[in-house]
Amino acid sequence: MLVAFAASLFALIATAHAQAEFCGTDHIGVPVNRQDMVKQLPPVSMPAGHQKVTVDIPEHVCAPAGMVGSVPGGVVMSACDYGAAPVVKLWSLKHAVVYRTSFSSPGVVHTTVQCVPSGMAG
Repeated sequence: MLVAFAASLFALIATAHAQAEFCGTDHIGVPVNRQDMVKQLPPVSMPAGHQKVTVDIPEHVCAPAGMVGSVPGGVVMSACDYGAAPVVKLWSLKHAVVYRTSFSSPGVVHTTVQCVPSGMAG
């Protein structure tokens, strides 16, 4: 079942990647202590009046960085499981979905912020 799920995820990723028009990215990997994780992450602003949605990506799903896939509630950067399920924060904007993925292993935080057309949101 996991194999079938992974196959369908990669199909979604390939489709979304072909259609997406990226409008900027901030891609970092920072070695930090878990206690300092929040302080190390780059700021992401949410304009007033826009809804914030938080969803979880299933663990053990891994895809190349830079590809885009659909998740319930919006669009998300694909990410490898680094020992803790990534938490995805989605901001619903007028023309774009801005999202932030953050996940950690002991001593590592990897964060991506990207902008894609709002039509990509699921």
